[in-house]
Amino acid sequence: MFFGKVEKEQVDIRVRITNGAAEVVVKRGRFGAHNRTEKSVPIKTNQFLEFVKFFVACGFTQTRHPGYIPKVAERFTHDFSDGKGTVLSLVRAGSIAYLEVERMSTLPQAPINRRKVLKHIQDLKLKAINEKQFVTLCKKLSKQEDWTFRGKPEQERKLKILLRKFL
Repeated sequence: MFFGKVEKEQVDIRVRITNGAAEVVVKRGRFGAHNRTEKSVPIKTNQFLEFVKFFVACGFTQTRHPGYIPKVAERFTHDFSDGKGTVLSLVRAGSIAYLEVERMSTLPQAPINRRKVLKHIQDLKLKAINEKQFVTLCKKLSKQEDWTFRGKPEQERKLKILLRKFL
């Protein structure tokens, strides 16, 4: 994961493998916001490490904001669909687990789908976290479970070993 800003807008770029499929994803908008835009492009799984190295070569490791340093984040996610467009994802990262509830939307659909997601959360007798709680969760994940990646040989070796589980 590479975090930063483009034209004063928060951006995160991810090179990830989901259910065996590799992709590059760009998310724009405030981290944790309900209406971020997202674009993904599939890549071959054997290209994963090359794309990681590509983004490191772009200078994403050079930042003044410590939260924007590239991180390797290992998440095990189980997705459940309600059959009506809402996806519930049970996510585990080491000793931390959480539930994501989301609906993919076009910008005009975002307010309607946000209400649907909040209703879904309420129907499940759960409570959505606020922005402060979201930041706390992200910091906890970053500190306890994620690790920094700056393209050093030992970090590359560690990532190659981790990738064997998914490739």
